[in-house]
Amino acid sequence: METGHGGDLRERLVRLAGGLARIAELSNAAGATPQPASVVRALLDAVADATGGSATLLRRAADGSYAVVTALDARPPHGGRTAAAQPPFRFADAPSDELALPLPGHGAQPELVVAVRCGERRPDPTDRAALELVAAAFALAARSVVLYGEGERRRVELLDARATQAELVARLARDVRGPVTSIVGFARLLEEDERFPADAREALAMIRGNGERVAELAADVDLLSRIELAAVEPQWRPVDLAALATAAGAAVERATNARIIADPDLLGSALNRLVEEGSRPASPVRVRIEDLEEAVAVELAGTGASPAGDPAARSIGGRLAARIVERHGGTFRSGVVGAAWWIRLTLPNDPRRAQRRLRTMLVGSRESGDEVAEQLRGLGFAVQLAGDASEVRAALATSAVDVILVPTVLSAWAGIDRLSAELRRRAGLVAIGGGEAGAVNGWDAAVAAPSAPADLRAAVYAAAAKARLRRAAEA
Repeated sequence: METGHGGDLRERLVRLAGGLARIAELSNAAGATPQPASVVRALLDAVADATGGSATLLRRAADGSYAVVTALDARPPHGGRTAAAQPPFRFADAPSDELALPLPGHGAQPELVVAVRCGERRPDPTDRAALELVAAAFALAARSVVLYGEGERRRVELLDARATQAELVARLARDVRGPVTSIVGFARLLEEDERFPADAREALAMIRGNGERVAELAADVDLLSRIELAAVEPQWRPVDLAALATAAGAAVERATNARIIADPDLLGSALNRLVEEGSRPASPVRVRIEDLEEAVAVELAGTGASPAGDPAARSIGGRLAARIVERHGGTFRSGVVGAAWWIRLTLPNDPRRAQRRLRTMLVGSRESGDEVAEQLRGLGFAVQLAGDASEVRAALATSAVDVILVPTVLSAWAGIDRLSAELRRRAGLVAIGGGEAGAVNGWDAAVAAPSAPADLRAAVYAAAAKARLRRAAEA
């Protein structure tokens, strides 16, 4: 028969094993989160779970004392707690239920210390031996977060470089359009001059046509760069999709309710590029329009090479069309079956509903200057910061948020997998750092870290749209 002491020890070992597993998970995924400070909080929660008590992180200040910090890069104040002179490491003013775990590092005095309060019982040598494993695991995770700090700095540099590159591309595109327009105009004048022989005018017509195509490509690159910089504001008006598709040169085979609210110029540009690049002399682009109640699906089909290009490396026209559709809060999908290709655009009936300042919540952050939060605000979203799982549940219970963005490393800590079905349907969920897999594992959308503004906006709109469809289906 198992004694009470043996049962207590077994319970402590089971709890310790679970805490170590959670710490290892956080350590492996620490580099994926945009909030290193949040990982520290999650790690301390895991240590507390492993020990059955409470845990705090202390850092050595310049005067040799130790003070509580909430982030690895925080500077502790002077005049904190002092370490006892005799080993093992402990604080001079330590209460009887406290166990100090120095994190392995360089130097005689540890830089970081995890202080664990065991509650009403006094820690014994078994606790210290077991919790040294916790300290080692925590040290690995902390080192991952420190490395992430350097990666975060480089991430900012990368985002700045992307913005600079997009601005440079837009400027080059505008610079190219000037001389090309002059060449096209001069070729047109010569082409209309009847003093030139017919073969010369045919050559001039070819030059003019090629010049106009170059000018169109430059305009597409300019527009694409501005969309990816989130510098294009759609002009919403009622639009007849069937008329737009017909004007682009497509053969409309089926059209139901084809009127939506959209930007006719942007959407017309998208359809023009897809139809123009997908048309073949013997096989025009066919279009079918389907009413999906809250949205409209536009399916284009043809033969030969897809105008969208390869999904891994889209053509300029395909990338521009995809960004325009995403700017309307829709989705862009493409594929090839044998010698035929298809492109499916799904557009909401009125994207203004989704773009009326969606309320977003960024989990794992209490910092008003957080870069992801600032990026969301720059895209026009209302942003609420959540520091723990209780704030997430409270916001969902009161329907105070439309979309919740969660770093994948913090999903378990935030309790996303434990949400009830009633709460789950109330908001869209976006995985940050989840890659493509995140969207199929219980998430409504996933976005990489770092992400371009257009990618982040498309993920938020997609998650909000799926949440609305869930609510409508259950109404």
